[in-house]
Amino acid sequence: MMWRALHKENQQKNLGALAVQSKINSLGWKAKIGLEEGIKDIYNWYVENAK
Repeated sequence: MMWRALHKENQQKNLGALAVQSKINSLGWKAKIGLEEGIKDIYNWYVENAK
């Protein structure tokens, strides 16, 4: 996924997200899987389990 940091309207949102991520990392939390893999896993689970 790409951040649209070059767009002025998204700059403040991006800075806020980075601040939250920095706080999470400072508490010692680390992701076990990447975002893209996680989205694929959720999608596949949904396809298999939705009725």
